[in-house]
Amino acid sequence: MILGIVVIFFLIFLMVIFPTRIKIINKILFLFTLIILILFAAFRDGKSVNDYELYVGAWYWASYEKTTIEASFIFIRDILRDGLRLHYLSIFIIYAILGVVTKLFAIKKIANNFYLAVLIYLSHFYILHELTQMRAGVAAGFILLAIAPLYNRNIKQFLFLTSIAIVFHYSAVLMLPLWFVRTNKNTKFLYYLVPIGIVFYVTGFNFIQKIPIPYFQTKLDTYQKLTEDGVEGYAKINVFNAFYLLRVLIFYFVMIFRHKIAEHSKYFYLLLRIEGISLFALPTLAIIPAIAYRVHEFLGIVELVLYPLIIYAFRIRIVGYFVVIMIALIMFCVNIFYNKLILF
Repeated sequence: MILGIVVIFFLIFLMVIFPTRIKIINKILFLFTLIILILFAAFRDGKSVNDYELYVGAWYWASYEKTTIEASFIFIRDILRDGLRLHYLSIFIIYAILGVVTKLFAIKKIANNFYLAVLIYLSHFYILHELTQMRAGVAAGFILLAIAPLYNRNIKQFLFLTSIAIVFHYSAVLMLPLWFVRTNKNTKFLYYLVPIGIVFYVTGFNFIQKIPIPYFQTKLDTYQKLTEDGVEGYAKINVFNAFYLLRVLIFYFVMIFRHKIAEHSKYFYLLLRIEGISLFALPTLAIIPAIAYRVHEFLGIVELVLYPLIIYAFRIRIVGYFVVIMIALIMFCVNIFYNKLILF
């Protein structure tokens, strides 16, 4: 499986360094990219990634009550399993299609450089979402689609897309407060978000448990108990891990050159703010790792569009391309060899 993902990474890399303006070729390449990413995710080796057996098990569960998995998963499963009498692989195919299609179409709509954005996608979120957390992957795809209506202040489209995201993963509800995020040039305050988050982390300040919502508090208590018991997937986290520090470094680089980069994308300041909130969330909510990672990764989906814009920070454009490609390569290697999202 490692070889397969490396080959796909190399193919996308070739598309980045050998671009074409011929429309028919671009359409063919887009379709090829779409199909290859869907097929690889749908027919992935279950022994090489996490969560695969969980979904296979969920396929055979008799009722919704046996799990906290979203009702949408059960609904799709029941249609495929009981209505159409299909194999459990069918649900992996459906989620692969939804996860890949939503992200690629969102990238095509709001990214300046499609294949550079796909390279960033492949280096992290494709591995994390489409190959592992496929429910979160579909939700993240709809969140990315909601960026354009969020920028355009189209509340109907924003709420529609966010609602679909929530149906596929309840954690997507955290997208709703982003409606109040501004899109102007006043972004100096973003410099302080990460340091403030780290102060919260070091001092152990836990404001999230003060939210007076009974159902929310019950879920938090459950997560905290699982964390204290050291249950896999809920263990305490080290905020100062290599991947987070890399993202922080990139964020501050982008902040330094923000005025230069902003000239090339109307979505830039919105994306920058959401990324800042994502980086703030991980240390701030680290006392409850399951929530911290979920908020951090959901909002961090904007990196697919934000990171390729780094090329505009450089006067010599080829240097910018080199930097972004290196970021993708580093993230790709970190996910495979450090985070071990794909097992050997």
